[in-house]
Amino acid sequence: MLKKPIINTLVQVVAKGVMVLLSLTTTAILTRKLGIVVYGNYMLITSVFLLFDSLADFGTKVIGVREAAKNEGEKRKEIYVQVAWFRLVSSLLAGLLGLGLIIFWSGFEGIKLEALVALTMIIFTAMAGSLEIIFQTEMKMGKKVLMDILFPLIFLVTLLFWNSQINLMWVMVVYLLARIISLLSGIGIIRSMIGK
Repeated sequence: MLKKPIINTLVQVVAKGVMVLLSLTTTAILTRKLGIVVYGNYMLITSVFLLFDSLADFGTKVIGVREAAKNEGEKRKEIYVQVAWFRLVSSLLAGLLGLGLIIFWSGFEGIKLEALVALTMIIFTAMAGSLEIIFQTEMKMGKKVLMDILFPLIFLVTLLFWNSQINLMWVMVVYLLARIISLLSGIGIIRSMIGK
C-alpha cells in the first residue's frame, strides 16, 4: 500500500533536483545573454507573475485532490472538470488584477508589452495545475514529471541553440511557447490515462 506513494515521492524529489539544475543553467545563460539590467526586468516580470499565479491557485489543487480522491469513475471526472473551470475563472480574475498593475504601475514602464505576454501564461499555468490535480489523484506523479521537466527543458534547449541576439520579448514568447507545448504533452498523457 505504501509502495506507490513512496515511489511517487521519490520521483518528485528527483524531478525537483533536475529542475533546479535546469533553472541554474538557464539563469547563468540568461544573465550573460540579456545583461544585468534586462535580466533585472525579467526577474521583476516573473516575480509579479508568480504572485498573481499564486493568487489564482487559491488552494484549489489541495482541495481538488482531496475531493477527487473521495470519488471514483464519472463522479471523479466531474470533480476534475469543476475544479478546472474554477481554476480557469480564478486565473482570469488574477489576470485582470495583473493587467491593472501592468497598465497603472510605473515600474513596468518600457516593458509593458513583455509583462502582458508573461501575464497570459497565468491561464496556461492554471491549466497545468488542473492536470497536476489529476496526476496526484491518480498517483501518476512520474507522468506529471515529464510535463514539468519538458517546460524548462524546451526553453533551455531553444536558448542554447539560438544563434542570434535575444531580448526580453524573445524570452517571454519562448517561455510561453514552451509552457503551451508542455501543457499539450500533459493533456495527451492525461487522455491516455483516463480517457476524454
